[in-house]
Amino acid sequence: HVAAVLAELRQLALTAHDGVIPGLARPRGAVPLLPFFTQALTQGATSEAREQGARGLGELVAAMPEEIFRPLSMQIIGPLIRVMTEKFPSQVKVSILRSLVLLLSRAGPMAKAMAPQLQTCFLKTLAEPSKPVRAWTVKGVALLATLLPRPDKLLTDLLGAARLAPDKACQ
Repeated sequence: HVAAVLAELRQLALTAHDGVIPGLARPRGAVPLLPFFTQALTQGATSEAREQGARGLGELVAAMPEEIFRPLSMQIIGPLIRVMTEKFPSQVKVSILRSLVLLLSRAGPMAKAMAPQLQTCFLKTLAEPSKPVRAWTVKGVALLATLLPRPDKLLTDLLGAARLAPDKACQ
C-alpha cells in the first residue's frame, strides 16, 4: 500500500500549483499521512517498504507550505534519524538522507534542536562504503553547518572522522 500512496502523492504534487498539494496546505492536512509513512519507515517488513516510507516523508515535506510544515518538522526528523542509525541497504539510507536534506533546507532554524543528533548521524554515515550515501551526507553536513552558531565542533568532528576512516575515499 505504501507504494500506491506514494505514487498518488507524487501525482498530486505534479499537478498542484508550485508543488503544494491543497489538502496538505490545511492546518492538519498531513496528520493522517505522517503516521502511515513513519510506520512504513520504522517498522516496514522489507527494505523497500522502509525506503518508500522515507521517500513518502520527503514527498510530504516538499508538498506542504512552510507554515504548515515547520510545526511538524520534529515529528519527521526523529524517526528518520532513528532508522538511519540502523543497518539497512544503501538505497534506504539514500532515501532517508534525501528526506533529511530536504527537511533541513526547509525547516531552517526549527531543526536546530536536533543538531546534535543530526551531527552524530551524519558523522556515522560519512564512513559508509556507498558513494551515494556519502554524497547525500555531505549535502546534509553542509546544511547543518549553516544552522550552527559555531560550526567549529562539527569541523573538529569531521576531521577526526576523516582521520579514522579506513577507506581512502572517505578521507
